[in-house]
Amino acid sequence: GYLEECREIVRKHQKAGDKATPDEFLSGLRKEDRLHPIISIVIYYNERPWDGPKSLKNLMVEMPPEISSVFSDYRMNLLEVGKSKDTVLITEMFRISLRQQGIFIKESSPR
Repeated sequence: GYLEECREIVRKHQKAGDKATPDEFLSGLRKEDRLHPIISIVIYYNERPWDGPKSLKNLMVEMPPEISSVFSDYRMNLLEVGKSKDTVLITEMFRISLRQQGIFIKESSPR
């Protein structure tokens, strides 16, 4: 998503004939350009609790401390719908919220 947004910004600058400074030349982005945040959410439909990794660091092999201290970790936004008594309410809430944002999700029934 970020790569596509960067490409779109670069295309707009090219179409407008904007001149890049030497520092901006390689990326095509201007110093003042900003990207929109992308937030990923995993919606887990299962009666059993999630037992998988909840961050990027949890997916990695064991790292020496000198690497681990500079490694950029990303946590997973996990919504465990299956263990909630309000599954239908939560599912509806997210569907409505996503529609308000102009995002549509494929309908699927919990397994």
